[in-house]
Amino acid sequence: MKAGRARIANAANWILEGAELCLFVNDSDMSDNPFSYEEAKGYVTKRFSNVGWRWNEDTNPMIGEYEPQHTKVGQTQDVYGYFIRGADGSILHAEKFAQVFEAMAGDSVMIHPRMSIKV
Repeated sequence: MKAGRARIANAANWILEGAELCLFVNDSDMSDNPFSYEEAKGYVTKRFSNVGWRWNEDTNPMIGEYEPQHTKVGQTQDVYGYFIRGADGSILHAEKFAQVFEAMAGDSVMIHPRMSIKV
């Protein structure tokens, strides 16, 4: 079973290669399928490498974490959460923050990306 989970983690890393960390600025209820979002303006997306993800293979679902990422916001706006956009443009994961926050122009926003895979 452990070898199977390692293969799942490797496959997830392959899928996440080149994916981007993005911010959303609409108050989505997260029930839309597909996820409906309005992307923040004037910030720099962060691109993931496949070696940065660390997966806990002993849990179900398996939890993956990436080191905290900083992005600078180019204009003042309310930020509701983040999403991970695959290299093909698909939304791989989205997470709404517990509270909306106002990011001021020039602010640096830190996000600790996490996602799970049910096995």
